[in-house]
Amino acid sequence: MAISLRLKEIRKSAKLTQSDIASVLGITREAYGMYEAGKRQISLKILDDLAEYYKVSMDYLVGRADNEKEEMELLELYRKLDKRGKQTVLSLVKIEKQLSKR
Repeated sequence: MAISLRLKEIRKSAKLTQSDIASVLGITREAYGMYEAGKRQISLKILDDLAEYYKVSMDYLVGRADNEKEEMELLELYRKLDKRGKQTVLSLVKIEKQLSKR
């Protein structure tokens, strides 16, 4: 999914206007509208601010992930693990990846 479509979708699902989001970002409604229309490239800073505001990953906003809440929850839990825990999770992911190739 294109980022412009994802931005519009997430804003509408939150029942917000373009002006609401523009205000949060400190930009004009017109500038934000251009992001949703795909007529202006979004900066990394704005993308990060939007991900933080909506509590989703940047991958979700750019269309590389489809389940924003599940992915963020997993990432937050992973970040809280100690070194051993992170190694365990990575090992399990590698095993799962190998098994899914069969």
